[in-house]
Amino acid sequence: ALPDVILLDLDMPSMNGFAFIEALRTANLPGKENIQLIIFSSSASYQDQRQARQMGVKHYFQKPLDPAQLIAALED
Repeated sequence: ALPDVILLDLDMPSMNGFAFIEALRTANLPGKENIQLIIFSSSASYQDQRQARQMGVKHYFQKPLDPAQLIAALED
């Protein structure tokens, strides 16, 4: 079964968050469109936030994250 939520950082060691999203997008995984993508990043870049939204990311949070924000996002 696929996860309901995937939490990503844009700056990951082997593959950045955008590359992961693209790999997920092209993967042959029935039901992948139901996975909620949430990014946690230290980047305040408008371009990063815009690209994330264009790629289907529902929530983009800047670090450090207030746990209440994550709870609200998961209840959304």
